[in-house]
Amino acid sequence: MDDLLAHLLVPQANGTLVPASSAASSEQISFDRNGQEEILEQRPPLTTSAAPATPKRKSSGMSSPNATLDVVPPPSAQYAQDIAMLGSEADAYAQDYSNLQSLDDFVSENPFAPKERKVPARAVQVNPEYSIKFNDLCVKHFIVPAFEYDMPHQQCETVSVQFGDSKVDAIGPFASRKHAKEEVCKLAWPQLLEMDERLQNKRKISDPPQTCSGSIHNQLLAAENFIGLLQEYTQANRQGAPAYEDSRTITTPIRFACTVRIEDKPDTPLGSPNDFYQSKQEAKRAAAREAVLWLRSQGKMRPAPPSVNKRLKMEQPSAMESAPESTGLTQLVSNADLSTGAKTTSAARLHELAAALGFRMPIYESHPSVPPPGKTLDAQEINGAFVDMHVRFSEQDVQKDPRLAGPLGKVEHVHGRKNAKEQCCREAVRILEQIQRERATED
Repeated sequence: MDDLLAHLLVPQANGTLVPASSAASSEQISFDRNGQEEILEQRPPLTTSAAPATPKRKSSGMSSPNATLDVVPPPSAQYAQDIAMLGSEADAYAQDYSNLQSLDDFVSENPFAPKERKVPARAVQVNPEYSIKFNDLCVKHFIVPAFEYDMPHQQCETVSVQFGDSKVDAIGPFASRKHAKEEVCKLAWPQLLEMDERLQNKRKISDPPQTCSGSIHNQLLAAENFIGLLQEYTQANRQGAPAYEDSRTITTPIRFACTVRIEDKPDTPLGSPNDFYQSKQEAKRAAAREAVLWLRSQGKMRPAPPSVNKRLKMEQPSAMESAPESTGLTQLVSNADLSTGAKTTSAARLHELAAALGFRMPIYESHPSVPPPGKTLDAQEINGAFVDMHVRFSEQDVQKDPRLAGPLGKVEHVHGRKNAKEQCCREAVRILEQIQRERATED
């Protein structure tokens, strides 16, 4: 064994090779946990020089003939193996660059060309003359135009408009949607104007002349708030709201007619379905006027105030002359006596004073009641109803005159709504007459 160690060369830390026997003296001795001695070699750094394998000896306590040697390859040989392995991996990933084109050849074949820049269209001051004219004519004939804009970028390229059975296109580019709309409306305007002339000629032939204006003059319709009066009447008598039904002409110019039904005359509509006006409001006002005049002719509603009657007498003949055709119902209520010479009830007097003094119409509040205790009832009272009733003015009127505050003319256990209404209005009439006298004295 000693002869074998004498012929082995071991590399030192400085790179020199020395016999293994002399290198053994420089080995460090360490002890494991069991107290046994273990000889560890000093491993030199990896070098590129070739060196034989280095034996590693392990001993337990004293040297023994059974000691074994583990042959470990020298660091230089291990390093050479690692270098060879890396070289083989580099060869595996190697590429062939023989066909690679030079930069000069690539530039000559592909010369530099700067990207073309689009110059945006300048802002254009647009005068919407044709857009307004086109829109007004479409509204006149109830045509809904449909505009379609093609805007692949920020500016509009093409625009089209569809109106009726016609379609017009305009090709840009345009600076904005407003500019595109004005240009396409300018192109579509002649076609729409031609359509308007055809419809005008058709209307002149088909429309009867009597449908162009109502039979009741505007001054007569504005003499009173007929819609409000009819609504107050139905509320005071606990009736359903007036049912208005309006109609219109098919062709232009559009005209409207209206009729109304109330519970006092449910089978016959008041107004005329053939009496046309320029607006729905005028037609509704005319129908409400017919209903109010009919209720007054039947004694169910207070007559008009004296100032209104005087104005009606002055304006009614001229209005009737301008409208020779009217319904039979209109003639009936027109000839009715609207003067105040007839007997005036307390309820009618209350409404006249409220209108003359600038107050709103009071509201009647009633509740079912029972007969007075100890009263002998006749046959009519047994089958009838007893009510409690009072009138109440609005908060605005109470602020004008505090004497109108609270329930006025409160009555109880009265047989019939009509009698209760007549009795409860007496106190309110007395207060309003006192206010009227005070104002007359101040004037």
